[in-house]
Amino acid sequence: MEIKTCDKILFLFGGMLIGAFVILTIILISSYQIPYTIQFKIHGYSKESALAVCNGKNLEKTAFCLNSFVRGIYNYTPTKDSEKLDFEKIIKEGNDCRGYTFIYQTLFSELGFKTKKIRVFVDKEKEVNYYHTWLIAYDENGYCSLDQKDINCFIYGK
Repeated sequence: MEIKTCDKILFLFGGMLIGAFVILTIILISSYQIPYTIQFKIHGYSKESALAVCNGKNLEKTAFCLNSFVRGIYNYTPTKDSEKLDFEKIIKEGNDCRGYTFIYQTLFSELGFKTKKIRVFVDKEKEVNYYHTWLIAYDENGYCSLDQKDINCFIYGK
């Protein structure tokens, strides 16, 4: 049976369309970034997974990555300032602004960024002083303010 010229052209055109679709799909998949929340659900919420997922990024991307980690474990639980902070315990049981600042400061430092903890007086009841704590992470390109689940980044020259 002989294939007519028109059938050959249609066959060739169909093959080109399928090839273009395959190439476009490969390009889209290779450039697609899996959201951090999904990456943490896959790898788990641990210090090691946070460091692995957020490693090798610039300041702003690292801040959003670590913020996603904290949002995934966030459980506001007031704690005494005298309590020793423990990374894994905060993940399992929650903590307050001091604990989440500790999480951010530990991870940013291990990822090579500079940090500054900010602590401000809030109130006094009887003999108890109340403070609020958050973190500034920075490098030569800018800084990010991380306050429990909130984040604000300022990149110089943007």
